[in-house]
Amino acid sequence: MMMEESVVGIDEAGRGAVIGPMIVAGVKIRNHKIDLLSKLGVRDSKKLTPHKREELYPEIIELVEDYCIEEISFHDIDRRNLTELELERIAKIVNRLNPKKVIVDSLGNLKRENLIKILKPGIVLIYEKKADDTYPPCQAASIIAKVTRDERIKRLHRKMGFNFGKGYPNKGTMRFIESYFEKENILPLQTRRRWKGVRKILS
Repeated sequence: MMMEESVVGIDEAGRGAVIGPMIVAGVKIRNHKIDLLSKLGVRDSKKLTPHKREELYPEIIELVEDYCIEEISFHDIDRRNLTELELERIAKIVNRLNPKKVIVDSLGNLKRENLIKILKPGIVLIYEKKADDTYPPCQAASIIAKVTRDERIKRLHRKMGFNFGKGYPNKGTMRFIESYFEKENILPLQTRRRWKGVRKILS
């Protein structure tokens, strides 16, 4: 009897952040269970409240065949090309989960041909903008990535004794970084130095 094929959805959280890591997550699910993700209430993580994402996280883990989480540290993002880092992490996820089909939400400058080079022959690739708004496996991966990153950020809050938000470069976050640097003469923990706004503060 032939085994039913599975699909892997891959998405990230924290790519555009100025503080903290980027998380890339992949979930592997059998085709006949994909509709069950939608029935759970799985959607693009940005369209769900933090409470709902945390509620769905264990339900997704229980439903899927396997999953994989890769972290890209702020330090790596400062030192290396982000597209190369993303490609490496996606390759690790695909090699670990070993699917017949992969759906990836498009990332920055990462091109389809770059992804094809890392895939084994015969793997079907769907690489689209807003795949996390269309494909339940990507939506599930986006939730796993977002909840994981949020937990990393909460740890930073506890370490620093201050809630600076989610670490994205809005006015409040940049004011926090600037005032922290003026007071302590160092950047807050896990601040990405390559951001234009951070370089301006340092100069």
